[in-house]
Amino acid sequence: MDPKDIRVTVSTNTCCTNKTRHQGEHEQWQNVALPLGDLINEFVRKGYAFCPSLFRGGYRSGANAFGGDTVVIDEDEGIDPAVIAELPVFKAFGIAIWPSASSSVTAEKKGVDGQVRSRVLFRVGRSFNTGKPTTAIALERTAVHVERIAVSEYIYDRFCRELGIEGLQDDCGKTVGQLMYGNDGKTPVEFQRDDGTKSTYPCSTDSWLYLNDGCMPVDLMDQLIADFREQQGERLKPKARRTEEENEQDYQLALWILENDVLSEEVLTDRKSWTKVGMACRGISDDLKEPWLATCSRFDDGHYWRAWSYMEQNWERFSETSAIGIGTLIHYANESDKQWRYLCPFMGKTQKQFISPCFQLLRSHKPGTPGFFNFSLTGYES
Repeated sequence: MDPKDIRVTVSTNTCCTNKTRHQGEHEQWQNVALPLGDLINEFVRKGYAFCPSLFRGGYRSGANAFGGDTVVIDEDEGIDPAVIAELPVFKAFGIAIWPSASSSVTAEKKGVDGQVRSRVLFRVGRSFNTGKPTTAIALERTAVHVERIAVSEYIYDRFCRELGIEGLQDDCGKTVGQLMYGNDGKTPVEFQRDDGTKSTYPCSTDSWLYLNDGCMPVDLMDQLIADFREQQGERLKPKARRTEEENEQDYQLALWILENDVLSEEVLTDRKSWTKVGMACRGISDDLKEPWLATCSRFDDGHYWRAWSYMEQNWERFSETSAIGIGTLIHYANESDKQWRYLCPFMGKTQKQFISPCFQLLRSHKPGTPGFFNFSLTGYES
């Protein structure tokens, strides 16, 4: 193998062409070592997908992922690729920038607004080592993939810092098994409207390409990984399994959140939070499938992954043993509605009754407090 070849997984499955069809997108993956030019010309520009991780058995999933020597950023902020090409982090470690399938396209689908969108590929000096779980991969994902996570987070943080932005709209590239779709410049992209009907929009005809010969040195990789292990020790510990009693309490609380429509449109139409909610529900109980589907179906923004059939398939891909659980669901419930916990009967043994903001203000009032009127009621007989 040529030392400059990159190790990735590629798909020639037409289900992955420009996102046009989505059933079967986890199948027919092949681990390869190839020149960057071949990846771009033979796969990306033919509309096929690739993934920075490798997969055992040709099936794409986080549990099968290992190795690889690239990191990818999905840039949807509308930043000029020429600006990205001049970033120190790209000059040091980057190897390619190319347009996504929706770059510079305007369509009726939410988020397809004419902004330029890029895929930014970085290379590292050696393949990432992947550990072996001692319990279950879902409970030790960070420890198993510590090398890829440590380096990816460094590149992401530095990328955002050099652009002067707080973060990326979509940090899916951090996900171990995330695919990146190609773009053949001709195949329309399918999506689903709010009324459930399917439609398409033209794929991007942007043809720009920025190449570079960057690579993260092995000694820097090793230092970043060592620092991560030292500073992020808590993240590397296996997640504790819940007891049977705790599982039942988690189920009752999760069911109440779903059935009472606590989760907001913002949470359920953002793919990152939607995925975490689904993973949390499946990890708590398989009986939460129908309530999860029902609460998700309250909002439909046209994304293919929000179609009922796709969500059903995705539920089966979520692990029944997950490190993401009731804490994640509570987090997104809090983001959605600050008052829900005062109404919920399953928030621990000591229940808080709902107290209106007005009564809270009156209860906290102390006579003589500046800004308050101090008065006594008159005209009433005791």
